[in-house]
Amino acid sequence: MRVKDLSGFRVWLALAAGALALIVWQVCRAPSSAQVRPNILLISIDTLRADHLGCYGDPRPISPSIDALAEKSILFEKVVTPVPLTLPAHSSMMTGTIPPCHGVHDNTDNRLAASNLTLAEILKTNRYSTAAVVASYVLDSKTGMDQGFETYLDEYEVLLKEGLDIGRRADETTRLAAEWLEEHANEKFFLFVHYFDPHSPYDPPEPFAAAFPDDPYSGEVAYTDHAVGRLLQRLKDLDLYDSALLIVTADHGEMLGEHGEMEHGFFIYESAIRVPLIVKLPGQQEGRRITASVSLVDIAPTVCAYLGLPALSRVQGEDLSGCFTGRAKAIGDRPLYCESFYTTRYWGHSLLGVVAGAWKYIRTTRPELYDIERDPRESDSLVDAEPERARALDEVLEGVLKTQSEQARTVGVVADPDRRRRIESLGYAAGGGADDYGAAHYGTDPKDLIGLYEQYKTVKDLVRIGDYEQARSLCARVLAENPGHAHLEFTMAEIALDSGAPGEAIAHFSRVLSLMPGRLEEMPDSAVMKISYVHQRLAEALAREEQYEEALVHLEQARAIESDQPFILNNIGTALLRLGRRDEAIRHWIEELRAEAARGGEMPPTYKPGWAEVQYNLGSALLAKNEREEAIRHWHAALELKPDWPDLLNDLAWLLTVYDDERIRDPQEAMALAQRACELTESARPDMLDSLAAAFAAAGRFPEAIETAHKAIDLAEAANQPQMADRIRRRLDLYRNDRAYFEADSANGQ
Repeated sequence: MRVKDLSGFRVWLALAAGALALIVWQVCRAPSSAQVRPNILLISIDTLRADHLGCYGDPRPISPSIDALAEKSILFEKVVTPVPLTLPAHSSMMTGTIPPCHGVHDNTDNRLAASNLTLAEILKTNRYSTAAVVASYVLDSKTGMDQGFETYLDEYEVLLKEGLDIGRRADETTRLAAEWLEEHANEKFFLFVHYFDPHSPYDPPEPFAAAFPDDPYSGEVAYTDHAVGRLLQRLKDLDLYDSALLIVTADHGEMLGEHGEMEHGFFIYESAIRVPLIVKLPGQQEGRRITASVSLVDIAPTVCAYLGLPALSRVQGEDLSGCFTGRAKAIGDRPLYCESFYTTRYWGHSLLGVVAGAWKYIRTTRPELYDIERDPRESDSLVDAEPERARALDEVLEGVLKTQSEQARTVGVVADPDRRRRIESLGYAAGGGADDYGAAHYGTDPKDLIGLYEQYKTVKDLVRIGDYEQARSLCARVLAENPGHAHLEFTMAEIALDSGAPGEAIAHFSRVLSLMPGRLEEMPDSAVMKISYVHQRLAEALAREEQYEEALVHLEQARAIESDQPFILNNIGTALLRLGRRDEAIRHWIEELRAEAARGGEMPPTYKPGWAEVQYNLGSALLAKNEREEAIRHWHAALELKPDWPDLLNDLAWLLTVYDDERIRDPQEAMALAQRACELTESARPDMLDSLAAAFAAAGRFPEAIETAHKAIDLAEAANQPQMADRIRRRLDLYRNDRAYFEADSANGQ
């Protein structure tokens, strides 16, 4: 048989193979604008140490769902979070920037400024339906984390931990995420799902508690893994799993007693900053492991590059999509930034760090240097043994700080006492910290503060559960061992005030002010804000002792720091009222409302409740002067700012019901307001049912008035309020005779 010359064919075949390989590489690298871009599911598990997953080396059957995902995904073995705190870490995750750039360093009183561009905003612009299900109050919409999300589910139906109104359980998180997926299965979507359960206090449900009886943290991890598995199964049921881009990660880890820290936020050792990162590409069936060091800031630029979207500007994260296909380009072990400013809340030195391959350098009062491959527990600092390496890494760190401080966005402030309380219930203490890098570079080495910090946290835990006696005893002992510590003095003051000892609180608050270092103009903004808060609490203690003149002095000092803070401005007016200076109080509130209106712009959401109180109290003062129409106007203004305020709804309903004056009476609106007040209080308050009954009668609906009045009487008697019950009975006699109840000379007959 004659053999043909195949050399030309081989050349053609080689060229064709090369072209095909190029096409495959382009297809695998990222969807082009002409291709269909995948759905994206980003799962973040709060407080999850990487080494507590089977795919990262845990030998126990702790995470079967995530392990199964990792088997067919790209797993990054060395992943660093820039900061071991929830809000700043997620800010980095969503923006691709480190805290010196995006401006958020802490969970308390911080907000991601609108000048930051988030992954959700980019995807929304590119026609993705965007939604987030967040399981912690730390990430609620007040923090600015809702930027770019069309749906942001941050309200909770079931409390995460008993008695802690700070989040939701993993089962509810999965249910809400699954429901959203079902409703949007036919749309191109980006869904961010945040699980919170591994966070302290550890309280896994059964059967996970029984599976880890001596290790509740691991029980929480196992429970969350189960919930993640249910969510991934729902994706499969909807035929969305194989075609989606799936990412599983965490914001930070947990120290679990290492280096003396029980939880996270204080130190930047590996147990706190090493997190998982697992990426499953559409259609991927084989797993790969990447050994180069990467950061949470790489997630946003990687997603954008994989989708073929324009590169993000002014980010510190890098595009990791090149390693998805094993291309020649190596990621490399570039320096990765990490920090903790949480230490500065205790007048400690900040922790600023850089991870470069096998080495980690930490700048603080006594700098630290670790070979984290040889010494993963960071038990042997090599600063003295490797001074040149430490100096070189310090220069690298300084370069990062200089570069990023030039790009820094302005951080927003969330001045919300309720938010502060709820964040503190998680163990995060609010205090005077640093807000810039210069101000952070002073104070005690955090290694010398950890014992005091853990004792302080124990005190706060005792306060949270209402054990003021034990809290006072422990705090007094710690204060005796650490005299002159303003944080402890402040805590003693708050314990005294909250447990009904305002005189004792006054003494401690006064000592706190005497211990504050330096002049206001020389202090970081966060410390100055703390001084304002001390003045406010001291004024509260003085007011409880009826020392209103002294209270006014401290409120004015707080006002000098925060001139537009409505809670301060409201309390100034209240103190004037208590001093019998009603007209002066009215003028004060009117002037402040005019000043707020003159400032223009949209009112910060956290200020709305405070300004609602100003409007309400001004209305009440005007009502006392018989200026009823003006009072109603201000109460309506208060209602616009705080629409679900039961007492305001009730008072306004009563006012619109009882006056026999056609300019004021409005039975229809009164009924609506009273019904809403009853709904919000689950019809459990007799005074609100009384208002509703009166409104029904004013509208001529006497059978409903009679029925509602009977319910109000029963509740008043059950609550041992005989005088209220008698008043409602007298009104009930009127309703039985088809007569409404009117008052010509009183604001409220309740």
